Amino acid sequence: MGRLTNELKIQVGELVSYQGKNFIIKQLTGSLKSVILEDLVNTNLVIAEIKNLLPSIDLKNEEQKNKKKALELLNDEEWSIAQKRLAIIRPILENKGDGKLVCNIAEENNLNPATIYRWIEKFENTGQITSLVPEKSNGGKGISRLSPEVDSVINVVIQEVYLTKQKNPIKKVCREVIRRCKLVNLDAPHPNTIRNRILSISEETQLRFRQGKKIANDKFKPIIKHFPNAEYPLSVVQMDHTLLDIILVDEIYRKPIGRPWITLAIDIYSRIVTGFYISFDPPGALGTGMCIANSILPKESILTRYEIDGEWPCWGKMKTIHVDNAKEFRGHMLSRACEEYGINLEWRPVKTPNWGGHIERMLGTVLKEIHTLPGTTFSNPKHKGEYNSEANATFTLQEFEKWLLTYIVNIYNMRVHSAIGTSPYHKFKEGIFKKTGIPPRTFDEIKIKLDFLPYFERSIQEYGIVIDYIHYFGDVLRKWIHAVEKKTVKSRTKRKFIFKRDPRDISVVYFYDPDLNEYFEIPYRDTSRPPMTLWEYKEVINRLEKSGIQNIDEDIIFEAYEKLRKIEEQATKETKKRNRIKKTAKSSHSFEKSIKNEINSSTNANEIEDTFKSITSKIDITNIKPFDELEHESLT
Repeated sequence: MGRLTNELKIQVGELVSYQGKNFIIKQLTGSLKSVILEDLVNTNLVIAEIKNLLPSIDLKNEEQKNKKKALELLNDEEWSIAQKRLAIIRPILENKGDGKLVCNIAEENNLNPATIYRWIEKFENTGQITSLVPEKSNGGKGISRLSPEVDSVINVVIQEVYLTKQKNPIKKVCREVIRRCKLVNLDAPHPNTIRNRILSISEETQLRFRQGKKIANDKFKPIIKHFPNAEYPLSVVQMDHTLLDIILVDEIYRKPIGRPWITLAIDIYSRIVTGFYISFDPPGALGTGMCIANSILPKESILTRYEIDGEWPCWGKMKTIHVDNAKEFRGHMLSRACEEYGINLEWRPVKTPNWGGHIERMLGTVLKEIHTLPGTTFSNPKHKGEYNSEANATFTLQEFEKWLLTYIVNIYNMRVHSAIGTSPYHKFKEGIFKKTGIPPRTFDEIKIKLDFLPYFERSIQEYGIVIDYIHYFGDVLRKWIHAVEKKTVKSRTKRKFIFKRDPRDISVVYFYDPDLNEYFEIPYRDTSRPPMTLWEYKEVINRLEKSGIQNIDEDIIFEAYEKLRKIEEQATKETKKRNRIKKTAKSSHSFEKSIKNEINSSTNANEIEDTFKSITSKIDITNIKPFDELEHESLT
C-alpha cells in the first residue's frame, strides 16, 4: 500500500500536481505525451503534458519520511537483513489479496502479521530494497505520525475489511479501526486519517484485492517470459560498449583528438534505444552508470539542450538489464544499485555470443551510419583506402552527440525494423498501451544519477575537501570538520564521507549527510571559478602535462582553463569571419584572394599554442601525480 516517493505513476485515478494544484488523472489519451486531468476543486478537465506533471503536493511529508541511508554506507549485515526481508514478503507481493498467505508466512518466520504489513508498506512506498534496512530511531523529530501500534491496526483492518471481495465501504473500515483501538486502549485515529490511507492505495492493488487477480492482471500485469523472448516494453534491456569508427576534434583548436567510446542500451521487445553515453574514456563504472540512469530518466531535457525537434518518450525502470561478462558490468556498486531499484542484472552465459545479438546489431547499424561522416575510420582498413580520417575530422564531441541524438530520435526509432515489422517507436508505444501501461515518471533526476555513479571518500578539513586538486566547501560540512570514527573511545581515525560528482559539471560535488540521509550540493570553495566539465578538466591537465608543468594546483588549472576559453572564443570569431568572407568571395569570384588576405591578417597557429604556454614560463618543474591515478581514484 502507499505511493512511490521518487516516481510518479501515470495511470487513471492517480493524484498528481500540475501548475501548483492537485489533479486526478481522468483519462489517458493514447499518447505518451499528454493525459487528461480533472481539477479536484471544480471538476474542470484539462489536457496536460506528461513532462509537466509532478507528485501531488501532499506527498512532501512522505518524501521526508522515506529518506534512506545511502547505498555506499550500508554494511553487509544491513544489506543482508534487507534482502532477507524482501525474500519474506516477495511471495505476498506476487500474490496480493491472499490474507492466509500473510498469516502463514508470519508464522513460518516467527513474525507478527503487522510487521509483515509494515515491511510491505515500506517497500511499496519506495520500490527500493533500502526501505527494508533496519532503521535507527530519530525520536520522530520533525515528523508527525501515528504510533506503530495504531499504524499496524489501520493496515491490518484495511487488509482484512477493505481489501476483500466483499467490497466493504470506507465507513465500515473506519468503524472497525476505532473499535479495535478501543479494545486495546489505543487512541483511535480520526476517520479522515483512515480515509486518506485507503485513498493512497493504488488502483492496481484495489482491483487485485476487491475484484480479483484476473481483472487486475488483465489491466496491469504484462505477459512475462524469459529472455530472449521478451514480450513487453522494458522487460529486457541489453547494454554494451564499442569504440566508434570516427575521429573527433577538440572544441578549441578543431584538431583531431581521437575516437570516442559509446555505451548504448536498447529495449529488446521494441528495439527502441533507451539511453546512451559517449566519452573518450574507455568503458568503466562511470559510463555504465550514466547509461543506465539516462535510460531510466525522461528525455525532454537532453532534447531541449541539443535543440532536437522530435519525440523520444522512453523512460522507466527496466525489469532486466542484460550485459556481457566485462568487468565494468560486475562492479559491487552497480549490482547493489540495480538491486536497490528492483532491476535484475543478468550476465550473458559464457560462449553464447548469440545472446548479445540485438545490441551488437544495433551498434553495427550505428557504425554503418558513421561510415558516411567526415572523419570516419571505417571498420575495415580495405574500405578506408587512402582516405585520411584525421585530416577530414570535423565533429566535436558535442556536435557528434547532437548528430547521434538526431539519428536515434528521428531516423532509427522511426524507421521500420525488419525483425518486428514496424518502427521501434510504434512497437514501444503499442506495448505500453496494450500490455504494461505508461511507466512511472522518475522526477528525482539527481538521485537516480548519483545512485549509479562511482563515489569518492574524503575526510572533511577546515578548508573543506579536495578532489583532483580542486577545493570544495559548503556550510553543511562545518559540523563534520575533523570528525573521527566512533569505533573506540581512543580512536582518532578521521571519518570519511561519501561524495559524488556529475561529469557534466564538476563545479559542484554531492555530499551525503549521514545524519539526514540526504545529498547536498557542495560548490567550489572559490565560487568565482567558472563551471567545467570533467572532459574539459582532463584537457587542461593533459595540456599542462605536455607543457612540462609539475606542482599542479587549483590556481594553475583555472588559469589554464581561462586561457583555453579565450582561445576558443577567438577561434569561434575567426571561424565566423572566415565563413562570411567565403560567402562574399563566392559571389564575387575572388575566394582564393580573399582567403589569402585573411590568412595573412589572422593569428598564426603557432601563436595560438604560445598563448597557452605563456602561463607555464615561471613555474618550477618537479614531480607530478599521473592523471591515471586520479582517474582510478575517482572510480573507487
